[in-house]
This record gives sequence, structure tokens and C-alpha cells, in this order.
Amino acid sequence: MNVNFYKYKFYFIFSLILNLSNIYLGNSEEQNSKNFILIPFKSYFPKLDFSPNVNKALINSWVRRKLYLDIENESRQKMQIILNTQEPQMHTRDVIALIRTEDKYYEPYNINDKDICTFNYKNSNSYELTTEYNHSFYSIYNTCYAKEKIFLYNNFNLIEKKLYNIEFIHSSNETHICFFGGLQLTESPIDLKINLFYQIKHLINSQTYTWSLIFTSPNEGFFIFGDIINNNKIHFYNDNIEDNYISLNIPAYSLSTITWKLYFEKIYFDDYVIKTDSQLYFYINFQIRYITVPKKYFYDIKSKYFLTDDSIENTKKKFICFEEEIEFFFHGIYCHKKEYLEITDNYKKLPTLNLYGYKLGINITFTPKDLFLEKDDKIYFYIAYNQRQNDDWYMGSIFLEKYITIFDNEAKKLNILKISDNKKEENKEVQSNKFKIIIIIILVFILSALIFSFLGMIFGKKLYKQRKKKANELDDEDFDYSPKIIND
Repeated sequence: MNVNFYKYKFYFIFSLILNLSNIYLGNSEEQNSKNFILIPFKSYFPKLDFSPNVNKALINSWVRRKLYLDIENESRQKMQIILNTQEPQMHTRDVIALIRTEDKYYEPYNINDKDICTFNYKNSNSYELTTEYNHSFYSIYNTCYAKEKIFLYNNFNLIEKKLYNIEFIHSSNETHICFFGGLQLTESPIDLKINLFYQIKHLINSQTYTWSLIFTSPNEGFFIFGDIINNNKIHFYNDNIEDNYISLNIPAYSLSTITWKLYFEKIYFDDYVIKTDSQLYFYINFQIRYITVPKKYFYDIKSKYFLTDDSIENTKKKFICFEEEIEFFFHGIYCHKKEYLEITDNYKKLPTLNLYGYKLGINITFTPKDLFLEKDDKIYFYIAYNQRQNDDWYMGSIFLEKYITIFDNEAKKLNILKISDNKKEENKEVQSNKFKIIIIIILVFILSALIFSFLGMIFGKKLYKQRKKKANELDDEDFDYSPKIIND
């Protein structure tokens, strides 16, 4: 054994440690390569002053709620992008909604549109007209294509942000306009450049078209787009890893007409079954918070939540809760808060709503407190009946508030993050153990390298001394000691 042996051994150990570090750092780099953007969203509620019934007007404003992205341009102007599920093109408009009244079938709502439509392109330093006013958009003529620079965030603290150029159809010459951004992709090459999803994906260089609405309260939160699942920069109530998601394939006729659905087999209250059906599904409605059900089941559910048993006098119940018809199609319920809480023993007498589906593999549950909103001296029930939807079932944003749901338009998949504290702790423990193992391996190799280096130096010196000693002890008879003559 010589000193070179220890030197090579040290190089081997050092290379091994370096490779382990590169593997670990490589995984980190892979995570860091996942790109996403984040935009705050809020809710806008139309103020329907023409209704004399305050409670009716309030429910109506909830039914007409609009979720919008709250964005700033380079000039620090607010740009409200109202989300919709139909149109793939991003465009401007000065009409927020259509409202049905007694006098008219439907009329454009713009009573207080300046409360939300605040963008003034004339005051923007980054607004850019890219075509002439020679395009048509649906029934709107003389529209153009335009660009605007907007800020997008990449963290939940809303500190790190970057400017991006986004293109849209400018369909209004007004100085107080809203933007509309569709939550759909498009198969049209012409519409791609003005599609919200397509533009953001290529601006941030994300790998996927996944997106989500993360509610921090019933009426606001964050819109996330990009590489969401398996991204260690994004944290939810459970570890954000693929194994913790339930994935559902959503059938679609085309890329631009995806209708998001949740499949169930059984709807029940504790031990009382409302409906069983192998083809039962709920359409997801992003705008409205309500769960809307067919008429028959609405009154069945109503009987369970509003206590129609004989233990309560009919005359007493009659003046506690009220069913209101909104815009001649929507049926909602509200009650006097004090009396209702007294009758239900502060919700304790009310059952939990359960929805089970074999494709989901989990129970989706809503407690009574999930299904009621207490406001002032009234309580509002979040299960309703919509005449326009016939026998269809709709799940409102009340579901998205409780369960993190990731939508993938390109893969046509719906991903629901499971609520499992046990799984969460298990995943944390696994990740922690993996990290500990890597640290232990690195420390063992470093310690081994130091020990071998130290032993190499000690044994190297001993071997050197032994060789020197043996050389001095050689037999003198084998050598001829002759003085060396030095010539001056």
C-alpha cells in the first residue's frame, strides 16, 4: 500500500459525495423549473336597487356574482378581468351581465359598472393598438386587436412580479371598460393569440395548462396557472404531490368546449338517502356559490333542513323561513336568524350532506354550517332550485372553497386534493426521512474520508520509516565504500 492508494480512495469518496449532491440539487432544479403565475381574484356583486325586497335583492346579487382577476398595468391602472367559462377569446366590454326584470325579458346590466369597469386605455402608457378597427366580434362591429403590459405574480406574498405583454380584442371605445377572460382553450389558430391560457403558458414557459381558483374566503382568493402539481413552492392543506390527488377524466367534444363535472353515485343525509344513480353528476359553476338541484330534490332537502316534523308547530315555522323566486327562475331560502338557530339548537339538529362517488373514492361532505350564511339578522341557505337547469345538478364555488381542485384543459382532467391529515403527516415523515438519510450518507462519507486520510498519513509515515530502517541495516559486505574524489 502506498500514499497514492489513499489519494485515489479520497478522490473516489469525494466524487461519490459530489454525485449525491448533484442528484439532490438536480431534484431541486427540476422543482425550480416548474413555472406558475398567481393573480388575486375578487367578487363583484351587482347592486339591484330596483327590488323593494332587500333579501331578494341580496340573493339576486349573489346569483349574478362575477369573479374577476384584479390586475395592474404598467401605469398602475387597475384592470379587472371577469372570468367566464364559455368564450376562449380575451376581450373588453362595457356590459357586465344580463338581468331579467318584470318589464323586459333581459336587459344589459351597467347600473354601477364603474365600480368594476375602471380601465381607461387613454390614460395608459403601455396600451398599444396592433390593428385597425376593422374586425367584428360576435354582434359587435369595428373592433380591433390591442396589447397591454400587465403585472403577474409568482408568489403568494404578492411581492415578486414581472411585466408581461398580453393581447386582446378591444370591443369598446368607452373609457371605463372591463376585460373578459375565458377559462377555455381554443382550437382556432386565429383565436390562440388572444386566448388567456395560451398566452400565459407561453409567456411564463410553463409545461402544462393546469389552473385553479384558491379561495382564501368565500368571495376572494388567488387564481393560479402553470405547473401546479408537484411544485414545492405551492402549499395546500395536504402535500402538493400527485399521489395525494384524485384524478378524473372529463369527456369533451372538443378542446374549447370542456364542461367540468363531478361524478357521484349516492347523495344522502347521514342515514337518509336522497338519490342513488350510477350516472349522477354535478356541473361545476365557478361564479355562483350555490348548490342547485332539481325541483323534486330541492323540496326533499328543504324538508330535512327546515324541520317539517310534527315537533314544531306549523304556525311557528311559517314566519321563520321564506322561499324567494329570483328573476323568475331561481328559488332561494332565507330565515330569521335568532328563531332558526333556536329551533335547530344552533344547527345541531340538522344533518350533514354527503356525496359519494366510486370514481372519487371519497365522501364529499358539507356540514350545516357549510351550507348556511349568517348575515345581520338573517340566515341564507346555499342549496337552491333553478328552473332553467331542469333536472341538472350544479355544484357552486362552495365546493372549490373546501376542496383544492386543479383543472387541466389540455389533458381534460380534474384533480381533487384529498383531505387526509394522516396521509399528510405520512408524506411529511417520508420526505423528512429521505432528507435525513441523504444527510447521514453525506456525513458518513465525509467522516470516512477524514478517517482514511488520517490513517493513511499515519501508516504512510510508519511504512516510510520502516523502509528507511531496513536500508540502513543492509549487510556491509555487499557494498564498497570508496571515497569520492572531487577535482578542484
